Amino acid sequence: MIARDLTTDTTLLQQPTNLASVSLIYSGVPNLEVEARVTMVSSRYDFTTVGTVILAPYAKLDLFANYKINDNLSVFGRIQNVTDARYEEVYNYGVAARSYYAGIKYDW
Repeated sequence: MIARDLTTDTTLLQQPTNLASVSLIYSGVPNLEVEARVTMVSSRYDFTTVGTVILAPYAKLDLFANYKINDNLSVFGRIQNVTDARYEEVYNYGVAARSYYAGIKYDW
């Protein structure tokens, strides 16, 4: 189904017809959780100064990990866009290439 503005009966921009996300979480090691997530987005319309364009579909893979050191302290990391996919969520604005993040979390 194509997302439409019910007032004007026009197609909504940047809204894909199909969007799917699948994730697999592994927690077989005590205190460790690892997740792989694939996101797939179909083509969608966007507006430019010369008119409407169709943005290409894309798929991307993200990885997440969290290790709980004790009840209060954990360390985490993630890699976004593991395959370094090139895509646009908005016409002519690319997204970050493969990106790495890490941190420490303390709950009290």
